Amino acid sequence: MEDDIRRSGIDRRTEETEVDDDRRDGEERRVVLSNFNHIIDFIKDIPFFRGLTNKQYKELLNICYQKILPKHCYIFEEGDESREIYILTRGKLKVMYHQSTLLNYVKPIGIIGEIGVFTGSSRTTSVITTIESTIMLIRKTELFKLFKNDSDLCIRMLLNAVYVLGQKIEKYNEIIEEMQSKSHNLMF
Repeated sequence: MEDDIRRSGIDRRTEETEVDDDRRDGEERRVVLSNFNHIIDFIKDIPFFRGLTNKQYKELLNICYQKILPKHCYIFEEGDESREIYILTRGKLKVMYHQSTLLNYVKPIGIIGEIGVFTGSSRTTSVITTIESTIMLIRKTELFKLFKNDSDLCIRMLLNAVYVLGQKIEKYNEIIEEMQSKSHNLMF
């Protein structure tokens, strides 16, 4: 899975080699992104990233990786370690609980995986592509380095995370109530 990760932006290398953290430091770090303004406009629509400066968006994009995934591909499974946040840019995902209960569908600009990244808990659901999909992923280690270097970015994104997580909790509470209601109706 790691082998097919591509960084967004312009790649000045002539050979196909994976970029590791050490090689990206300094001059090799890709700062110029193709279609930068379009990507920034896209990310600004994602509640998790609202309110950042253009410089902060650029720093964030510099740690994003892009992956194209085929239909029926697991992005992660219940119990996996939480090491990345994923942003769906194209396609559709389904969120499953215990491999059998559909919790939600995720459409473009949807974000997944942030709960485990911030809490340190393992994945509580499985996420699967329903059609060929493109995701951007942000590794926890790189995001936390960015937070360490830019406290304003850290505060803004953590406040956004609280907002997003609150919305998810409300949605999941509705699902739980609906399931309990159906279960209660079946008993009578």
